[in-house]
Amino acid sequence: YRPPAKYVEALAPGLFSAEERASLAAAVERWNRGEPLGSADKGVLTRHYLQGDLFGFELKRLRKLSKVLADFREKEWLDSPGFAEDLAYVTALYDAEILFTDDVVGRLLDALERHGVLDETLVVVTSDHGERLLVLGASGGVGLTAVELGKLMGAEVIACARGAAKLEVARQAGADHLLDSETCDLKADVKALGGADVVYDPVGGELFDAALRACNPEARLLPLGFASGTVPQIPANYLLVKNLSVLGFYWGGYMRVNPSVLTDSFAVLFDWYAQGRLKPHVSHVLPLAQANDGLALLRTRTATGKVVIDVTA
Repeated sequence: YRPPAKYVEALAPGLFSAEERASLAAAVERWNRGEPLGSADKGVLTRHYLQGDLFGFELKRLRKLSKVLADFREKEWLDSPGFAEDLAYVTALYDAEILFTDDVVGRLLDALERHGVLDETLVVVTSDHGERLLVLGASGGVGLTAVELGKLMGAEVIACARGAAKLEVARQAGADHLLDSETCDLKADVKALGGADVVYDPVGGELFDAALRACNPEARLLPLGFASGTVPQIPANYLLVKNLSVLGFYWGGYMRVNPSVLTDSFAVLFDWYAQGRLKPHVSHVLPLAQANDGLALLRTRTATGKVVIDVTA
């Protein structure tokens, strides 16, 4: 995260002291110039980013670090020397509910960076760790990716797909709950699980309508495509009553308006893949001569995950 200077200037005068504002502004300038940052700089940037009402975060999210680090340990992601000491330090702060000062936060960031898990930790603590994510079309290339990433980022994942075989693929990708789109009552079943905080939808149609009505207050819905053939018409009054947000997301559009979003995202994804934390599912690998067969697999919705065409075969 690289905070623009305009965010510092926009901070409400009563939110932080003049000294804190000056410290934050100076740290932002050094970061944006690409200068090396000390622990105090890292601390002030992260503390204000997570604490400031302007960004919609609260300091308590940093206190999730003890649980996050414990999760990393449980998954055997951390085996480097000094982990036990760092975990004990964070846990002690968490248990004592000590305010995270700039120096404390800086030390935590240094420890996380040393263990190689800084990026994913910040993703988790700033993404409402434990939210409930509903993924429609969960066995396809787009949906299955959302299941895997959602689980990696700390969400409780509800996967909705057609048939037991496709749901099994979603389960193997990390889904916590499985709903068969052919037989379930999506609205009732999702609400019985506690409702959806985020809806990831490449399908549209009736499933979107049902998912909308299964949302918790302040949920976010991401329409990514309309595989059903029906573009949903969203009732604005429903958004108003439950304070819902619908976030259109067109991947290709970023190449034109803000390509760094894509390049930065790819850098993180490929790093996670290299570390073995992402395992893309490929259901079919076909030679180039059978490319039409590959397209037929997609058209008939027979494939799960990705279909790969080997141009060298």
